[in-house]
Amino acid sequence: MTVARFAPYFVGFREPWLYQGAEGAAATLSHAGFIKVETSVEAATTVLQDANDYREFVRNIIFHRHLENLPSEELRAEFIDKLTDLAMKDDPPFELDYWRLNLRGRST
Repeated sequence: MTVARFAPYFVGFREPWLYQGAEGAAATLSHAGFIKVETSVEAATTVLQDANDYREFVRNIIFHRHLENLPSEELRAEFIDKLTDLAMKDDPPFELDYWRLNLRGRST
């Protein structure tokens, strides 16, 4: 998003995701009226099989809101291709550092 080619389209962009840890999520659930709240976080690393799988996954799951800022399909494809090229150089390639937030609570 900070590469000169894409940066103008992301001025003022706010990430659409809310990432909370176990404590923050527990506080949010309690504030919403849930009782007997239990939360935990666990690693859920995901390695996609190849460039095509990675490209499709990040385009449709992770970056779909980001891509709405880009004015053409050509620019969207270029953005995803750049991310895919970078991910290919990771060790291991196409690894996503996911963390799973587990939530449990009862409504009052």
